[in-house]
Parts: sequence; structure tokens; C-alpha cells
Amino acid sequence: MDLTPELLGTAAVGLIVIIGAIGNYLRALRRPPPNPVVSGVGGGLAEHEQMERLIFEMKRIADALTDKNTSSINSRLEELADAIDHLKAGPPRRR
Repeated sequence: MDLTPELLGTAAVGLIVIIGAIGNYLRALRRPPPNPVVSGVGGGLAEHEQMERLIFEMKRIADALTDKNTSSINSRLEELADAIDHLKAGPPRRR
């Protein structure tokens, strides 16, 4: 494999980028963390909005399940009422 000038230039640029990324990472480790109060306020607003959305969606799901269960229960109650009416009527009498 021949080492062309383009390949050497690309390798040099790649090496510089990798060394820069490692240096930036190590520098970020030495930085003090941001002010926790400011971070907490910003995170709290986003968290509050997400909780409101979650509660809204959970209420929608609960309402849908309640409607489904109500219709299922009503149909079962109608079947039971028909069965009870049939039993009250009794079997047909034979002569």
C-alpha cells in the first residue's frame, strides 16, 4: 500500500481531531458543575409540564377503559337479566 500525500494529510487531520476531542473531554472533567439552583429551576419546569401531560394521557386511558368496561358490564347484566326472566317463566308445562 502506497502512502499518498492525500492519505497522509487525511491521517494527520484525523489525528488532530481525535487529540482535540480527548483534550476537550479531559478539560470538561475539570470544570465545576453548573449552578444547581439554575439547573433545578429549568429542569423543574420541564418536569412539571411532562407530569401534566402524563396525567392528562392517563386520564384519557382511564376514561377509555371505563367506557369499555361499562359497555361490557351492561351487556353481561342484560344477559343475566334475560336468564333470570327465562328461569322465572319456568319450563313449559306438559299435559
